[in-house]
Amino acid sequence: MQKIKTVDIHEIFKDKDFISAVKCVIENKNASTAFLQRKFHWGYAKAADYIDYMINFGYVSNGVSNRKVLATIDVFKTDAKENFYLDV
Repeated sequence: MQKIKTVDIHEIFKDKDFISAVKCVIENKNASTAFLQRKFHWGYAKAADYIDYMINFGYVSNGVSNRKVLATIDVFKTDAKENFYLDV
């Protein structure tokens, strides 16, 4: 069984790269590690960690393939509060 990484929601929401990743996943409805790697030129570990966090927060479904984006940008904006604008 796949172990999901956890992180403090208050800490990860201060990470502008994570904010950018979630917005991108929601807007493009594509929740894959490879997508984040291509889009942001990140290594596998960073992209995979961000996907794991999104799964943990309920933004995307769990699974290896065909993950579904479960959150809307409005839900994420509410969760992220003022940090929603960190990537601007």
